[in-house]
Amino acid sequence: MSIYAVILAGGEGARFAPISTPENPKQFLFITDSKRTMIQQCCDRLSGFVGLSSIYVSTNNRYTSHIETQLPEVGKENILGEPLKKNTAPAIAFCTALIAKINPKAI
Repeated sequence: MSIYAVILAGGEGARFAPISTPENPKQFLFITDSKRTMIQQCCDRLSGFVGLSSIYVSTNNRYTSHIETQLPEVGKENILGEPLKKNTAPAIAFCTALIAKINPKAI
């Protein structure tokens, strides 16, 4: 049995405007820490519970290189670019199906 974590990072910079923008949404901003972005802090918190190889990031295709730069320890294979914006439920379903295929006993 292995525990996995999924970070949903597909936001497009609309809810935290004007600080966040479509080019630089809130997950890539230094809001509560001057050295670590929101997504880096999220990964830091999760790494206390699951190994870095068990963390997956679901994001819009346009942000995959941003994620790779900010979270190199996660690995490119764990960064899942979504070709279309379909909101939370489809992103969770896709990640769940992928992880179940990798490890049928995953939690």
